[in-house]
Amino acid sequence: MKRSKKREKILDLFRNGSLLTASEVCEKLTDIDRATIYRNLDLFLKEGILRKVNVKEGIASYELNIDGDYHQHFLCTNCEKIIPVVVDLKVIEQYVPSGVKFENFELNFKGKCEECKNN
Repeated sequence: MKRSKKREKILDLFRNGSLLTASEVCEKLTDIDRATIYRNLDLFLKEGILRKVNVKEGIASYELNIDGDYHQHFLCTNCEKIIPVVVDLKVIEQYVPSGVKFENFELNFKGKCEECKNN
């Protein structure tokens, strides 16, 4: 994949561990047109640089795809805060049916975050 300033600006948004929707990327990078952002997000997915995460129903978010990082997400049903959850891959593999090729998984935990649970 060819490097460009626009691609680097898009990837820079994710380098701190951010989980962003395409719309959020567009809001943060107003100097890059929407079509370019969407095209590059698709390219980063195909290249395995980003992974698509479906935490909120019907809304795709993106984050860096880091080998060996199997964290998942907790969504507060009150304030919609998203909290990373560390998941042990060995535990997940116990539930994979035998005879299949396991490639990836996505778990979403939902409930109330620490701030919202007492309200």
